[in-house]
Amino acid sequence: MSESYWPQVDIIAPCRNSVRYLPQMIESVLHQDYPKVKLFIQDGGSTDGTIDILNRYPIRWASEADNGISQALNRAIRATEGEIIGFTSTDDLVRPGAVTAAVEAFKRNPEVVMVYGDCYLIDQMGRIFNLLKSRSFDLDVLFWGNYIPYQSVYVRRQAICELGGYDESLKLAQDWDMWIRLGARYPERCFKYIRRTQGSYRFVYDSARWRNLAEAANCHYKAMSRFFNDSEKAARLRDKKKALGSSLLWLSVLHVLAGQKSLACRRYFRAVLIYPRLLLTRNGVLGLVRIVAGVRFWRVYKKVQHAIGLTKFAGLQDA
Repeated sequence: MSESYWPQVDIIAPCRNSVRYLPQMIESVLHQDYPKVKLFIQDGGSTDGTIDILNRYPIRWASEADNGISQALNRAIRATEGEIIGFTSTDDLVRPGAVTAAVEAFKRNPEVVMVYGDCYLIDQMGRIFNLLKSRSFDLDVLFWGNYIPYQSVYVRRQAICELGGYDESLKLAQDWDMWIRLGARYPERCFKYIRRTQGSYRFVYDSARWRNLAEAANCHYKAMSRFFNDSEKAARLRDKKKALGSSLLWLSVLHVLAGQKSLACRRYFRAVLIYPRLLLTRNGVLGLVRIVAGVRFWRVYKKVQHAIGLTKFAGLQDA
C-alpha cells in the first residue's frame, strides 16, 4: 500500500438481543479517527428493541435468523467490501485510534495479513479491571491458550476468503479456529502484534460463551482434532506433542468451568500422558488445582481479580 492510499476498513459485529450495550459499541466505532471505516452489524433476528437502536445510527446492518455466530460473521463478510476487516462484539468496544494504528501497521508491513494488539477487560459498568496482554505470533503457543483478543484483530479480506470464511459448524471457539487455520497457511512474519490496547472485552457472565461452556469445550475439541488430524497443518508446529498436550490441558479447564469434572480429569491425564513435562509447568500445576478446586474456586478467584483490578486501573476509567 502506498503512503497516500487509505484502504477501506469494515468492522463487523454479530448481534442478537443486544440492546443493553449496543449503543456504546456503535459509538466507539463512529468516533474512530480513521477516514475510511464502516461498521456492519449482522443481527440474528433480535426481538428486544435492538432494531430500533440500529435504525438510529448511520451504519449498515441486516437482520435475519441464523444458526450461530459463525454464520453471522460469514454473512457480514459477504455483505461488505473493505480490503481490511476488523472484529468486535456488541458487548465490547473499539479503543480510540485503533483502526488508524492497525492500518499503519499494514502499510509498514505489506506482507502482513493480520494485525492484532492488547485488550482491556471491562466489567458490566464499563470499568477496566484487567489487561489482556498479547504477544508476537507463535502458532505453537496458540495451543496453550488463545492469546489473541478477538476485539483487537484486523485481517485482510483476501486471507479470510482463501480459507472459506468461518466454520459454521462451530457455534463457539470460531475465532481461535480462524487464528490457527491462518497460522497454518501463512508464515509467522505475516502476523503483526502491535503493543497497543486496541479493544475492550466486556466480561459478562450471561454472554453466549459463559452460558454454553460445555459447547465451547466441544467446539474447541472439534477444531483442535481437525487441526492435528491434518498432517500438513500439524507439520507447521515445532513440537506437536507439546502443542497437543497443552491444548488438552486448556480443554480440561473448560470442562471444569462447565461442571464436567470427570471429563476434565480424562482430558488432563491424556494431556500428561502425551506430554509428561506438563507436570513440571505452571499451567500443568494450575490445571490440576482447578480440577480439584472446581468452578466455585474459579468464580471466587475472578471476583478477587476484579476487585484488585478496579483499584489498579482506577486512573484509566475515563480514558
